[in-house]
Amino acid sequence: MDYLPKDIADLCGVMLNSVKASSTPEHRGYDNPIKLKEEGDGTFTLTYFDNVVGWINKTKLDKRDGNAYRAVSVHGDVHLCFSEQSARDWLMSRYH
Repeated sequence: MDYLPKDIADLCGVMLNSVKASSTPEHRGYDNPIKLKEEGDGTFTLTYFDNVVGWINKTKLDKRDGNAYRAVSVHGDVHLCFSEQSARDWLMSRYH
């Protein structure tokens, strides 16, 4: 028996008149709108769609052996973070 009704074939997972799998779309060169640019003085400028979100620079804390990061938003808010990624995330959360 080579023929099944379409409803039963769908329930069983049988492909009738199988369709050729479509190819994956080509990568279109997506450009991330969030960019971190290093300035000459060691400060990083964070931009979102070419609008300045804030600035990040390395700093030292007395209670910690490693470096910390100071994030300053365009609104004047200052926050100390323990990683560059957390400084980026904090700046993006303060952007409006």
